[in-house]
Formats: sequence, C-alpha cells, structure tokens
Amino acid sequence: MKDTELAQIALTEDTTGAVANPIYLSTAYQHQGLGLSTGYDYTRTKNPTRHAFETAFAKLEGGVASFATASGMASVQLVCSLFKPGDEILVSYDLYGGTFRLFQYYEEQYGVHFKYVHFEDVTHVQQQISSHTKAFFIEPISNPLMIEIDLEPYYKLAKQHGLITIIDNTFLTPYLSTPLNDGADIVLHSATKYIGGHNDVLAGIVTVKDPDLVNQFALLHNMIGATLSPFDSYLLQRGLKTLHLRVTRAQENAQRLAARCKHLEGIQDVLYSGRTGMLSLR
Repeated sequence: MKDTELAQIALTEDTTGAVANPIYLSTAYQHQGLGLSTGYDYTRTKNPTRHAFETAFAKLEGGVASFATASGMASVQLVCSLFKPGDEILVSYDLYGGTFRLFQYYEEQYGVHFKYVHFEDVTHVQQQISSHTKAFFIEPISNPLMIEIDLEPYYKLAKQHGLITIIDNTFLTPYLSTPLNDGADIVLHSATKYIGGHNDVLAGIVTVKDPDLVNQFALLHNMIGATLSPFDSYLLQRGLKTLHLRVTRAQENAQRLAARCKHLEGIQDVLYSGRTGMLSLR
C-alpha cells in the first residue's frame, strides 16, 4: 500500500484536475476582498506547492503537519529553536558532523546544553537524565558508524520523564520506518539524501503530531524564514514518487557491496546495519 501511496503522492490539483501539481512561484497572493483570504498571503508563511509536499509527507510519516526547510541543517536548527538557555538535550555520541557543529555553536552562543550519551545502553542514558533534561535527540542508525539504536525503550523513558523524543530519520526514510507512529514526538530528515534522490535539491523536513508542537513550529518556521522554495518543493514531490524503488535498490546494492568489501585487502571493518543503503568502511 505504501508503494501506491508514494506513486500517487500529491497527484491532483483541485482547480484543473491536473495529475501533476503546478509550481506556484508567486511570493504574494491577491484576495478578492477584505477578509476574503484564499488561505495564502505570503510565500514564506505558506505556498501552494510547498503545502502540497508538506501535506503529503505528513501523511506518509503519520504526522499532523510537516515543515519543509531549505536544507537538512535548517531542519535541525528549527528544532533547536524550541529550546531555551539552561535546557539540556541528550544526544547520540556518534552523530552527523554538521549536527555536532551546530550543537556546539548553540551551546556556546545560546546556553542550550547537549550531553552526549550511548543510546545503546538504556541504563546509562537513564542515569544521565537530570532536572534540566528536556529531550532525546537520536539517530536510529548513526552517521558515520552505523550504530543501530532500539528506539522503543526511549519512547517509554521519555514519557516517564516528560521529555521530547527527536528522531533524525534520514537514513531510514518513512518508507522503512515511521517513528511518529511508534512514539516519537518530532521526526526530521535531510531530504537532500533519499527523499529528493536525484542530487539536485538541498532540503530538510520536520514532521510532528502534537498540536502544540505544530503551532510552535508554524510560528518558528515563518519567523526564522527557513522555508523551502516552490521549485525545490516540486522536486521533492517528484522524488517521493520513486522513493520505494530507490530505497529497495539501495538496500540490495549496499548488501552486495558490504559482502564484497569484507573480503577486500586493506579493509578492516565494514559498518553496515543491514536496513539502509548506507555503509561505512574502515
């Protein structure tokens, strides 16, 4: 069923019945009269092309709303903007380098503390929770060491302590995993990778389920201006239609490559989770 949903993503345009959504490049929108809004007024706030992609993606994720950004790092920054000085976030010790640099900057400039923990060990993580802890930030398959984390214990632990669970699901995509359906509060992706899939769009996406978080992100998304352009939103709609084909083939290729590399001279370790198209070598 998910294959069909992806192939039909954002398929129709209500006004004309077109089977491909148009690209609305307009930055402003005319209203027919005072108080007669079309639902759009300024593209930073809302754009029909971006809205079509965000709506489709939220449905795939099992969320209420998605917020498309101009890069994966813009999505991480958007999430960071929820927190205030003195807040603490427990973070995977093996973490994408760009995210690590942003966290360092946020800690130095804004006083949000990031504590690096081993999410492979639930007891260890539980011992690190303090009165200042507000969230978990987890890569379920880490970048670059490909450490796979069982998320289920952290959904339960977060609820016990009133914490937000943030999942960077870039490596898995909503085709392989939908953390919002399992207990996560916020899911983000670098859409530049699998979602776009053609090396021609830089983008990110944040999806949430809780109405309070929807309202907070809508405000931050608009204020910060970390919004995706209409053309790039169209490219992501196009990318979603073949996501299932590309992810399936990437898995097959990665499995073959991992098996082959194990026998190559000069390679000590092949780091591969078995669930994605990504692997690392040492």
